[in-house]
Amino acid sequence: MLCLASVAAGHYGAVALNESLATEQDAQALPETGGRRVLAVLDRPEAARGVLWAAASLLEPGNGGQVDALALIRQPVAALLPTEEVMTAERETEEAEGQGCVAALRANFDRWAARGTAVGWTEVEGPPGEIVAEHGRRADIAVVRRPGPRGDEPGQEALQATLFKAGCPVLVLPPAARTGPGFGRVVAVAWQADKHAAKAVRSAIPLLRRAERVVVLCGTESPGPGAAPPLPRVLADHGINADVVAVVVPSDGEPMGAALLAAAHRLHADLLVMGAFAHGAFRERMLGGVTQHVLAEADLPVLMRH
Repeated sequence: MLCLASVAAGHYGAVALNESLATEQDAQALPETGGRRVLAVLDRPEAARGVLWAAASLLEPGNGGQVDALALIRQPVAALLPTEEVMTAERETEEAEGQGCVAALRANFDRWAARGTAVGWTEVEGPPGEIVAEHGRRADIAVVRRPGPRGDEPGQEALQATLFKAGCPVLVLPPAARTGPGFGRVVAVAWQADKHAAKAVRSAIPLLRRAERVVVLCGTESPGPGAAPPLPRVLADHGINADVVAVVVPSDGEPMGAALLAAAHRLHADLLVMGAFAHGAFRERMLGGVTQHVLAEADLPVLMRH
């Protein structure tokens, strides 16, 4: 009985601690002063410069901070058994491709780093999800490319781990992003009154303050006349001026995510801020409908926070 009581006490103590940590984490936003650490997740040479440029854009000039580049080395599929003494041709090819990818990532990084931004470089081989989650927990914000629609399971794993396990805000870039300095001049905020959206907005406050224009996209069942939706309190509390635009929930089966992206394009937004949703016990793999559509189709950077 004493053992059971001890186990129970330990369980509820851990639950209470986790809830406390979650509450503290919910209150975190991107630091508004120096020391910001931006994690740039690199796994494809063709996307590396876009990820690095976007990461640097999240630093506040004159306030310090650093871009930490994380190069993911993919594990070969054909792993050797402990008793094997001769490397197979397939394994040799995979290792050569992996080394070539890392070398190309490093070359892109070195050329970009020559511009003078404070940077760090880490290359790690192993499961992408575990690696990104571990490094993301030490970052203030992470930048990751959106993987292609098919045949990019490691990229999907890295993205979902960044969104749902790292615990930090995540800037997701389109697969072939060539993002340079200056994005975020017009920011669209996908808003609904829940904790997911509020957390995403709090994380984006420094970016919203730098924007030339902020537009809040509020879903509505019908475009009928009436008072415009009020400015979300989280924006008013931080002194962010924004226009509020109603986005009609599609009635013809079109995804709500498509309606949000269309509205963002009409407003010439170059950054979308939204919460990241997941359903069920396997939340890291089963994305909510709006989140799933935006991640699959967005051709502009999206700042998300789960």
